[in-house]
Amino acid sequence: MPRVTAQQVALSAGVSISAVSRTFTEGGSVSPETRARVEAVAAELGYRPNQLARGLMTGRTRLVGVVLAGVDDPLHALALARIVERLQLLGLHALLARLDTEPGSGGALDMLLQYQVDAALLVGATLPDGFARECQRASVPALHLFGRRAARNVVPVIGADEAAAAAEVARLFIGAKLKRIACITDDAGSDRITSFAETCAGARVAAPPIASVDAASADDGRRAALRLLGAARTPQALFCTDDRLAHGALDACRELGLAVPEQVAIVGWGDLDGAAGGNGNGALSTVRPPVAAMVDDAVSRIGHTLATPGGARLSGKRHGCELLQRATTPG
Repeated sequence: MPRVTAQQVALSAGVSISAVSRTFTEGGSVSPETRARVEAVAAELGYRPNQLARGLMTGRTRLVGVVLAGVDDPLHALALARIVERLQLLGLHALLARLDTEPGSGGALDMLLQYQVDAALLVGATLPDGFARECQRASVPALHLFGRRAARNVVPVIGADEAAAAAEVARLFIGAKLKRIACITDDAGSDRITSFAETCAGARVAAPPIASVDAASADDGRRAALRLLGAARTPQALFCTDDRLAHGALDACRELGLAVPEQVAIVGWGDLDGAAGGNGNGALSTVRPPVAAMVDDAVSRIGHTLATPGGARLSGKRHGCELLQRATTPG
């Protein structure tokens, strides 16, 4: 069945095509009577304005390129639905692209620019090479959601204050008189590990051994924990920078017959059970990043920029995390 055109609506409503266009253009100048008549005819005929065609005329497509850089992180995957939902509430639409199968940002970003996106939202921990340069070249405002600190990151970041949260975990262990502390991580250079180690050093606690793994999986966490717990000086506490690693560490403790938290305290990161729709009352002590708040903040900033004549400059923000003490930590 052929699509209903603006010309057909205009003929049926007895108005000009420009009146139909102004009716469906935000801020368009049209009388209340004409607007009501056009909208009634459009609803009867099933007419929908062609937003892509309008974008060619106005220079605005209302498309936001959402670039996924690593959807293996459950928190990032769960955030995607909220990103799409929040964009739609602002009358914006997500155009998705993935970087996972590409060595750089060129192909995915080039595809987005061909659709003339009004803004770009990168979802992932690391800014791909060339991403900022290409956005600047195309005059596309960009924001980095879940990004980590980087001296050369010229794209504003909406992320979690990982350094403050990791320091709080270290203080929890130190306050419980746990001196032999170790870490399990898939990113030894992250703020989580750096801040945790610095806090331990500031309290004159021995530098925590760091077990680096290839992936944040329960199996990798189990193997790393078995190595650490099999050492001459068994750790009294394990800080795992992902809940999946922490669950693997719990498996290792059960395998070795070590009581948690009496003999080994464990803290994870992510509150994945709660984020996935659980009741958040599981056994694992963990750090909960404010995923919803970060998504809402990022989308709100993009919406404000696109709604401001001339485009307001985007800026970043670090959101605080929550340390949830449950059954795997003392107290």
